[in-house]
Amino acid sequence: MAAMYKEVCESEEFLSHANADQLLSLLSRNDPNAPSESFVFKSVMQWIKYKKEERMAVAAKVIGAVRLGLVDIKDVTRELNSEETQRVPEIHTLVYESLLYSYIPSCSKLGEDQTKLRSTGPVRPVCIIVIF
Repeated sequence: MAAMYKEVCESEEFLSHANADQLLSLLSRNDPNAPSESFVFKSVMQWIKYKKEERMAVAAKVIGAVRLGLVDIKDVTRELNSEETQRVPEIHTLVYESLLYSYIPSCSKLGEDQTKLRSTGPVRPVCIIVIF
């Protein structure tokens, strides 16, 4: 799935049937084939919005797996500055830390895992069976 991240995350099957654990497993890798971390962020937001009522319970965890330090702060605030997301303290904290990192990186609590570039090399083949 990492080798085909862009195609997979845009598919109807993924949006409708992938669960948070599957998405988190994919986001924990250093090598998903995505054009940028902004693309990864937007795909996560699309996944959440597809079944918003159901997925808001895991939204903070999934968004937290995105390397927000590498996403344009305008995209982060545009997507996460909504009434629904402001009610989730963990998401509010992620937005705050992203803002702080974008202006004063040394004062931010975003860890290395939130600011480290993903690998641009070839994806190692891994057998993952996904049952929808």
